[in-house]
Amino acid sequence: MVASVGLSSSFLFSHPWWFLALLGILLVAFLISRRHLRVSTSDGSRVHLKREARLGPFNPWRQLVGQGREYLARLRTPQSSIEKDPSSTGTSDLDPDEMPHRRPPRHIRKRLAAAAAAAAGATTVVTEDIEKSTKSKQLFDMFLVLDIEGTCDQGSDLDFPNEIIEFPVCLLTWNDKGQDMSASELEVIDEFRSFVRPTWRPVLTDFCKDLTGITQEQVDSAPTFPEVLAQFEAFIKKNGLINDEGEPLVRFCWCTDGPFDIQNFIIKQCFISKLPLPWWLKGNVLDVRTLVQHYVAKQTRSNHGHRGRSNVTVPSRRSLNIPAQLKVLELQEFQGRQHSGIDDTRNIARILVELGKRGVHLLPNTAIQPQRRWPWMGKRGRILEEFLK
Repeated sequence: MVASVGLSSSFLFSHPWWFLALLGILLVAFLISRRHLRVSTSDGSRVHLKREARLGPFNPWRQLVGQGREYLARLRTPQSSIEKDPSSTGTSDLDPDEMPHRRPPRHIRKRLAAAAAAAAGATTVVTEDIEKSTKSKQLFDMFLVLDIEGTCDQGSDLDFPNEIIEFPVCLLTWNDKGQDMSASELEVIDEFRSFVRPTWRPVLTDFCKDLTGITQEQVDSAPTFPEVLAQFEAFIKKNGLINDEGEPLVRFCWCTDGPFDIQNFIIKQCFISKLPLPWWLKGNVLDVRTLVQHYVAKQTRSNHGHRGRSNVTVPSRRSLNIPAQLKVLELQEFQGRQHSGIDDTRNIARILVELGKRGVHLLPNTAIQPQRRWPWMGKRGRILEEFLK
């Protein structure tokens, strides 16, 4: 036994390259078992496999990992048995389903893309996202865009008992929503529009007619608000939002430019018309103006490389009227006549379609208070004019 050990020792010392090769193999095996191997790319950069393996299914990184695995395979295989395939990308043994689905930060994605491009011998370095899906999971199936026009006078404010004189709605739905609820293509499938005859002050002011473009003849021949609500309920039944018993069939959301259309106009009109607020008008709404402001602020800070608080100037909510929202989203200018209810509604729908296309989650963001009251509200729908300014 002693003789054999001595023979082995003398053999190792007389052939030092075998000893060094054995140590190298043991070291590589140890590093593989610990998953701490770093792979060098042709540009001299080094990528840590264990740390970056958690970054998710990003295509250039998969190429880099595949190349690293090929490198390890060459260490285990005699050089003479390796036939180099110049067209190989090194990704055949990497199962995409085994990779976590967490998207890496932008600066990590760029670094990995650059490293993969350099390792593959590319002549140009990738600096932008290779592929960015605009689809996102959308909870709601249909959207009711509403922009009401009401009676008004010069100098009156939102405390005034406005009566609805135009009730326009654009109905939108997804045409590409999958079983996983992801979607990006929103389209208008139907419209509802009706002028409404006011009953408290049936004569429109000149200021109101000039602002809205609505004539006295149009409101005089129009149905009253209770009749319009009945017509609209038939409209949403026809389009499959509710059934004949009034129960919801899909998830739908009201969308307005600010909270005032439902929070003010609808609640006031239901009081004046002595009607309860229909259940399908209750609930929170999607304030498109607020959503656009938040989206623009996020994009602006991201483009300037800011994190958290920053001094980047973003449009104020007050300044983001419908034409301004179209402009910041780089859409064509306002189509139609401003303060025409149906034209305002159609342009808000255009904004909503664009936000959906960009992968923005379309969710209610503004609370509505159905029990809100004003000082001029008396009993049984009576308006106390002594409380009006």
